[in-house]
Amino acid sequence: MSEKKTSLFRKDGSGESQNEASGAHEMPSVTRLLNRRKLTGSEGAQAGAETPPSASPPSVRVKVATRSGERRGAQRLDVLTAEAIHAGSEPEIRAIGLLLTSGAEWALVLVRETLAAEHYRAKAVAGGTRERWNLWTGMGWSEAAFPEFWREFRNLDEVVLRSDHSPHAGCLRSLGSPPTEQVWAYGVGPRSARRAILLVGATGRSGAGTVSEQVVQLLSR
Repeated sequence: MSEKKTSLFRKDGSGESQNEASGAHEMPSVTRLLNRRKLTGSEGAQAGAETPPSASPPSVRVKVATRSGERRGAQRLDVLTAEAIHAGSEPEIRAIGLLLTSGAEWALVLVRETLAAEHYRAKAVAGGTRERWNLWTGMGWSEAAFPEFWREFRNLDEVVLRSDHSPHAGCLRSLGSPPTEQVWAYGVGPRSARRAILLVGATGRSGAGTVSEQVVQLLSR
């Protein structure tokens, strides 16, 4: 069972790329698959116990187009499968599962690159579209890039990014968010030593915001 665990912070290069077409079809349905598991949890747990770890990899790595010279060193984005999220025990994986089953359409994890500076790089995604995977691959967020957002984010566990709020405009542009999309930014880890940022998006009526308190509790550890 331990081989199924997905770590967003591991430094090894394990996990070969899977066929791009299969990844493109699989990931938009991750919420539906998670909801199905939620309804048949006992059956899913039994099936998981009987399935060999190699039968369903915890995540796949997808090659996407390089967008600029700045991104040439990071051309892969880990795509979390429904199996990975269902079996994951890390707080960020559990939070992603909770948000997706509550109406979120995608979740993107930015991992802190060094302890010396608050610079975060896109590492893993669940849901979304291939066009946005291309946009997000190698994407970096830092205080230098978004100083106004950072002043707000540093003192909060959750920030709702609003298209009508100018300090958030650059962040939303970097995500390719349309005006109708709601985006939440959560800090992962204690405020004094955050190890990642979890970004979550939804359009229309969504219950993702109703579980914010639970998500904050999970991610503040």
